[in-house]
Amino acid sequence: MVEKNFDIKQLQDVVASWAYKTKILEDQTRFETFGKLEEETQEVRTELVSMDKEKLALEIADVIFTCCLLAVQSGINLEEAIVDQLDKQFDRYNPYKAEILIKEGKNGKEVLKELKNNWTQTFREKQIKKLTNIE
Repeated sequence: MVEKNFDIKQLQDVVASWAYKTKILEDQTRFETFGKLEEETQEVRTELVSMDKEKLALEIADVIFTCCLLAVQSGINLEEAIVDQLDKQFDRYNPYKAEILIKEGKNGKEVLKELKNNWTQTFREKQIKKLTNIE
């Protein structure tokens, strides 16, 4: 059984371990895994319609698991990729940029850099707290 509190890297490691033990990496190509991902997302859609929260949670977990497997097959570090993506989304959708610019008189690049650094630090601190069970 897998412990309940683990980070993205540990999740990817668990999936990789399972994939090696089951020899799925030998038997299934990335494109076949992608086909499985498409199948799993359709199952999420079905459960969204049915509104069964427990089934929806399991189907979302299947999507995440399959994405982890695809990352393992593709040699992608999911933790780095997710942090990069969150940084990108944060830059794109932060509604407070204009307000901070006006208040502090900084230019756009300075504000973005500061916000990204603060956000990334906060995210990493939360990950460390989860790992060490400090809340």
